[in-house]
Amino acid sequence: MKLIKKLTLLLCLLSITIVVAQSENTNYGFQSGSLGDYNSFFGHLSGQANTTVHNSFFGWQSGYSNTTGEDNVFFGSRAGYNNTTGHDNIFIGHYAGFTNTVGLNNVFLGTNSGQWNTTGNYNVFTGTVAGHANTTGSLNVFNGFESGRNNTTGSGNTFLGSYTGNSTTTGNSNTFVGSAAGSTNTTGAGNTFVGNYSGNKHATGNSNVFTGNYSGFKHTTGGNNIFLGNQSGYENISGIGNVFIGYKTGYNETGSDKLYIDNSNTDVPLIYGNFSSNQLGVNTNIIPVGYTFAVKGNMIAEEIKVQVFPWSDFVFYDDYKLPTLTEVEQHIKEKGHLLSIPSAKEVAENGIKIGEMNAKLLQKIEELTLYTIQQEKQIQTLNTRLQNIETLLNTKNN
Repeated sequence: MKLIKKLTLLLCLLSITIVVAQSENTNYGFQSGSLGDYNSFFGHLSGQANTTVHNSFFGWQSGYSNTTGEDNVFFGSRAGYNNTTGHDNIFIGHYAGFTNTVGLNNVFLGTNSGQWNTTGNYNVFTGTVAGHANTTGSLNVFNGFESGRNNTTGSGNTFLGSYTGNSTTTGNSNTFVGSAAGSTNTTGAGNTFVGNYSGNKHATGNSNVFTGNYSGFKHTTGGNNIFLGNQSGYENISGIGNVFIGYKTGYNETGSDKLYIDNSNTDVPLIYGNFSSNQLGVNTNIIPVGYTFAVKGNMIAEEIKVQVFPWSDFVFYDDYKLPTLTEVEQHIKEKGHLLSIPSAKEVAENGIKIGEMNAKLLQKIEELTLYTIQQEKQIQTLNTRLQNIETLLNTKNN
């Protein structure tokens, strides 16, 4: 009886293989791989074609096609199914890295993550369907549900957050951080979007920086923009070379080459600039043609230096034609103001230029100085004549 029990137990152990060890391998499951060395295969057909070393495959048909790829870890149903020679990969999740063949040093964590990757290298995809369509793109980091889902050949991208870079296909060197940041980007490259829904509608524009929730939300094709602040540049679609700094700054601005610094969505920000015309305004966005700087309201400063050329010393040149006082009087009677000085009406309409006006006023002072010198000479002449007359009179009286 005891002999029968022992034979029965032996038959059970032989018919139900729990672990088969061959050449330092550990395998469990129908036709799971048994070749190579130092491998662990658990699951139906896992590692079935393996011939090499240091692989760990867990799950139905995980690592099914692997032949000489080494140092891989595939965990999940059909994870790394088509891998052949790719090595140093970690695929965890149902169909994770399913079509990877020779790609190496990839980490895919999540159901369908990196599913269609074939030869892409050095990628890290974390989250369900993250990097799902990636084929040859390399050096990408996608972290979040459906982040970088449609990326195919784009490389050097970093997407952190659910749906980040979801539609990116071939765009390179992008950094999207925040839920749905850069969600519709396709081929745009060199962009940095930080904040929930930042650059959400962006498609093909390059070299943009959007920081803040919903910053650059509707932007699609423009490039070289910097939007800093929640909802900054919200309505801008195709503008180029804009700089918006502050909460909701440039919210309604749709053009290019503009500077906005404020803390609201006003169309007249505290600081306004136009890079294309090199103009800057304070509390105004109306800057007349020909002027670089405009200020709406009063301005105070401790010192202002105005460089003016030419200065008014030409009044003292020998060839300067000094108007006679008769001519000055006649001009005043006809025009109501000094010669070469704008009228009150002109000043009211056009204002004055500080440097130019100071030069004109100095011109008048220098002219007055010449008139005074002339008068002094005339007075001296008259005094001399008067003294001569007095001397003659005194002589006669004596």
